[in-house]
Amino acid sequence: MIKITNIADEAIIQLFGDIGESIFSDGWTFEKFNTAISALDVSALIVEIKSNGGDAMEAFAIYDKLKSLPARVTARIVGASASAATIIASGADRIEISENSRYLVHNAQTFVAGSKENLKDAYEQLASFDEQILNIYIKRTGKSREILASLMLEERWMTPAEALEWGFVDSIIKNKPKITNKMRKFENLTEDEQIEMDALKAENEELKSQLEAMQKELDGMTADNAKKDEDEVEELVENKIKAGVIDAKTKASWVALGKADKVSMTAAINAVYVPKSGSLMNVVDTKKSAAPTNKTDALSDFKAGKLNSQEYVALVKTLEG
Repeated sequence: MIKITNIADEAIIQLFGDIGESIFSDGWTFEKFNTAISALDVSALIVEIKSNGGDAMEAFAIYDKLKSLPARVTARIVGASASAATIIASGADRIEISENSRYLVHNAQTFVAGSKENLKDAYEQLASFDEQILNIYIKRTGKSREILASLMLEERWMTPAEALEWGFVDSIIKNKPKITNKMRKFENLTEDEQIEMDALKAENEELKSQLEAMQKELDGMTADNAKKDEDEVEELVENKIKAGVIDAKTKASWVALGKADKVSMTAAINAVYVPKSGSLMNVVDTKKSAAPTNKTDALSDFKAGKLNSQEYVALVKTLEG
């Protein structure tokens, strides 16, 4: 059977069944194949193959036809590609095989009866066919003549993985999980089921509204807390300036630090104190040694670990002021 599907710039030909005509079946011949594709004008051709083989002469002719086509040809094995069918598949630019298909190569076979001369003639013809098939397989797989001849003699149905390993195919088509429409189970509901469904939808909408309201309230609380923290930072810095603990020039830096990390800023600003002897402001921990009175001593204390970076910067600004 030959079936053609032509979509846009791509055509699909299904070659299912025996190759060549016989008393047992009306298979597909070169004439049928040639007639089927003669009207096609596409850049991509997919040949789906499901065949246990048949007439090698017909297969050789179709192989040559595929090789002569200007379109890019992809052979897609579905179910089985055996014997003469593998010759046709080898005529494609690319061969794909479904994961449950099989691939069979073997020596040419025929039925013969008669004298020893008839048998000898049949033997020579079969040997010639084997060489012709081998040449096609060598081009397709890149394997040596000896290795391929041994495989043909073995006559083994190869799995997709084996066919891929041998180089007869280029890829394995994996079965994709079927996507179903989960909403179909809600079609054709009874009256009671529809009432229940409507109630569930209404309940879902109500829950969504409640969630949105809660989120809005949470956002408001977060904003309020952030504003409260900013106000407390501003108040703390202003109080320290009024008390003469820090210079007004450093206000912006302290406020910025407080907005970024209120806890660290509070600890740092509370570590600033004014010695009894005057208005000099020092940024040192009260548990440490007396505050330096010049930048050289401040740098020495910083290098010795007596001052952290924030304390050192604030102290230098104080000494410069």
